[in-house]
Amino acid sequence: MFESIGQDVRLAWRGFWRNPGFTAVAVATIAIAIGASTTMFSVINGALLRPLPYGVPEELVAIFQTENNGSRVAAASNESRNPTSPANFADWRRNAGFIDHMTAAHPWNPVMTDADAPSRLSGLKATPSLFHLLQVPARLGRTFGPDDAVNPNVIVLGHGMWESVFGGREDVVGTSVGLDGEMFEIIGVMPPSFQFPPFWAVDADMWVPLVFDPETATARRAAFLRVFGRLVDGTTVTSAQAGMDAIASSLEAQYEWANTGIGVNVEPLQEPGVSSVRPAVFVLAGTVGLLLLIACANVANLLLSRAWARQAELAVRSALGASRARVARQWFTESLMLGLMGGGLGVFLAWLSIGPMSGVVQELLPVTAVIEIDTTVLLFAVGVSLVSALVFGTLPALHASDAHLGTIMRAGRTVGSAKRVRVALITAEVAVAVVTLVGAGLLTRTMAQLVSHDPGFRTQEALVMDLAFSASSQADFAQRLLVYDIMLDEVRALPGVDAAGLVNHVPVGSDIWRTPFNRADVSPVVGEGPLTVMRVASPDFDRAMGLELLRGRWFDGTETTGSNRVVVVNQTLARTTWPANEAVGEQIRLGNDEGSPIATVIGVYADASQMALRREVSPEVYYPLSQDPTPWNTDVSLVIAASGINPGFMTAVRDRIWSVDAAVPVSNVRTVERMLADQVSRERTSMLLMGSLAAIALLLCGIGVYGVLNHLATLRNREIGVRVALGANPSRVLGMVTRDGVMMTLPGIVIGTVAALLLGRLLRSLLWQIQPGDTLTFAVVVGVLIAVSGVATLVPAVRASRTDPAMVLREE
Repeated sequence: MFESIGQDVRLAWRGFWRNPGFTAVAVATIAIAIGASTTMFSVINGALLRPLPYGVPEELVAIFQTENNGSRVAAASNESRNPTSPANFADWRRNAGFIDHMTAAHPWNPVMTDADAPSRLSGLKATPSLFHLLQVPARLGRTFGPDDAVNPNVIVLGHGMWESVFGGREDVVGTSVGLDGEMFEIIGVMPPSFQFPPFWAVDADMWVPLVFDPETATARRAAFLRVFGRLVDGTTVTSAQAGMDAIASSLEAQYEWANTGIGVNVEPLQEPGVSSVRPAVFVLAGTVGLLLLIACANVANLLLSRAWARQAELAVRSALGASRARVARQWFTESLMLGLMGGGLGVFLAWLSIGPMSGVVQELLPVTAVIEIDTTVLLFAVGVSLVSALVFGTLPALHASDAHLGTIMRAGRTVGSAKRVRVALITAEVAVAVVTLVGAGLLTRTMAQLVSHDPGFRTQEALVMDLAFSASSQADFAQRLLVYDIMLDEVRALPGVDAAGLVNHVPVGSDIWRTPFNRADVSPVVGEGPLTVMRVASPDFDRAMGLELLRGRWFDGTETTGSNRVVVVNQTLARTTWPANEAVGEQIRLGNDEGSPIATVIGVYADASQMALRREVSPEVYYPLSQDPTPWNTDVSLVIAASGINPGFMTAVRDRIWSVDAAVPVSNVRTVERMLADQVSRERTSMLLMGSLAAIALLLCGIGVYGVLNHLATLRNREIGVRVALGANPSRVLGMVTRDGVMMTLPGIVIGTVAALLLGRLLRSLLWQIQPGDTLTFAVVVGVLIAVSGVATLVPAVRASRTDPAMVLREE
């Protein structure tokens, strides 16, 4: 057996060596498809399959607050994944014995005050059980634990911050750093692979203990904590969910004024980070699978051509005693060798593409994703190579093993069955190409819709930068307002500046804070009522941001904590709250209890995008910065409308700010245009990847049509020669061959169109203002495929029309 297998391998290798063109085309086709498949699987493996880099990650869970009636001040966009309050967290931890090391955290962005220039850092405050929960040791020093609750001014650095801010000094442990005016002792540095959490606040690069003061610890309506835990042995996510549901019901009964409609959602820790990217990754993986099918069909057609050319040889072998199984095994050996050669080259192509791919898909993947060629990916590549060889080798092997010497000697080489198989393969190729191109077209149309969408504010010649006054000597509210005014005057005095204003959260790409509201003449009901997005802004912000004021006015600087409260609302809030009346002059209650503040509406502005361009606009109010002394508004964004924005202008703005207060860090400097581009980065990435795969599919499809028609025209040389000898003109021959091409591609286009319509719903979550059955997309795809097929058909058709009958008959 081993000797005969060795003979098969040697014979296959000699055949490849004698036909280098065939070998190169077949191996390259397989390599492209397997390279793309391996690269995409490395993305799936790194993003969805690889365990999180923590101890026993399958036991880790994220615990969210759910809201049916929305009574929280800060609510996330996904109503099943909201933060909770300190008091609710304390009750969860006290009663949930089935969850160990329950930990709460919230983002912390302190100002480093002992550096040459003020800088804002990204970190996380977490209850001291964090590192016991994660079971990841420090690279240097130690992590914090329960004992550090007594002295919470300790800090653990991420590896990136250790290198960028502290120069990677080995002696950094034990030194101190000033943050927000307080000194923190550095007790440890985490390894390079450590990042937490794997979703939300993903840029956190330092961690400090979170210890609640007595007042904060009892707060039940201030929801700002994300909660994590580890399931005890024998507990499943389902049983933990049931237990937390019981706790939530108990808290709702005890604290109706705060917990009406409040539930709990328990998920594996990995799920929140991958749930949003899973549809896009699976769609891309499916597209790569379709590309692999096209490649297999092309190689199968190449092997069928090779089987036809070797029919005489195979028939003689059969006549000399070779069984059908022996002949089929020879062909399977050749297919397997082609698959493995193509797979090896494909892995090399995947290795080359991993770096660029990691950069391209960065916006699609969770922060913990590691894209690399590891053992799992290599095993996948080998498996795909073997399966592909089986797929594209079966039909040629069956056809080759069916050669009969007598039939060939009597009637020449057989054509009919091979032709039907090859035409069926091309039809399938075209159908798959239609599905791939439609997917790419729909994503392209979505991208075009997003880019052309009017967000309701200025999209060009506007600059945004974040300012933090938490460590400033002007942290007192009255002093801070005075500094705001002086700073804005300094910025407005710069050449080219048209307007400048402050806001706590810019309209897109920033946080959203919501609060319950209703008309002032409606009696409030705790736990019920609509929610509105709430922003705090200064005078002139509307002009700086380019908001369109429809009625009334914007804030003019006369608003103070001692004057009547006022707000400006968007169209949606005005229309839904006072459908029959003019909103200006009406009053709303910002809250859902009797003590909530009441404000007068002084203006209505046109709806503008809020947290993301794709999301529906919600009710929204702007509140005067000068009437809101709450401490979280020490962090604001400066928006400047100006011409000639360049690095020199940005430096001039920073210098003007520091001339007023040198302790204020300026961070996250970006244009509104860049901010909007970041909003569509995920769609842009999906479009580019799908477009690239669709282009490859189209190319392979065109090559396949050309190869089959060229071969079929060659098979019909005798017929065509006789037709020409009997008087058929070249145009008739041209039409005959072209008709063959049309008959191959049209059924594929029809089948592919139907399949694309049926599968289009899988793309629905990735589309925006475009239907899966978009007529324009389908029309363009059909037109492109007809054009490509036409070009692929034209060359064989023209060659056939120029057939010399004398040459053909002489050969016969």
